[in-house]
Amino acid sequence: MSGLLLTAWFLVVAVWAVRPQTDAVPVGTDYTLLPQPRLVSVDVACNSLFDSAARPDEPLPALTPQPEGQPALAFERTPCELVHHNARIVLAIDVAFYLLVMGAGIAVLARRRGTIEPVPFAQASV
Repeated sequence: MSGLLLTAWFLVVAVWAVRPQTDAVPVGTDYTLLPQPRLVSVDVACNSLFDSAARPDEPLPALTPQPEGQPALAFERTPCELVHHNARIVLAIDVAFYLLVMGAGIAVLARRRGTIEPVPFAQASV
């Protein structure tokens, strides 16, 4: 039963990995928001984890022009690269965990059924 749950979890992770990601990139303080200016971010569409490029070749979303005398909004980091990198790390950890737990479970089941003979340790000669 736990093997089925683990496999279902792995399938959910696989579906997440093949779907396009999004990145909320900070762009600075928006002075057009009234009554109080505030820090804002812009959602950028990213590629899936299996695409070689982190972001499609489409242009980045347009940023709101700011009132005269205020600094313009600008992307504070390269969109999608951090999200793409971190998501690939998470996927690698998930795959390693799945393989480790499933391998251990198969080994335990095989040992219980007696299909695997225990290997005796070699005796060291003194």
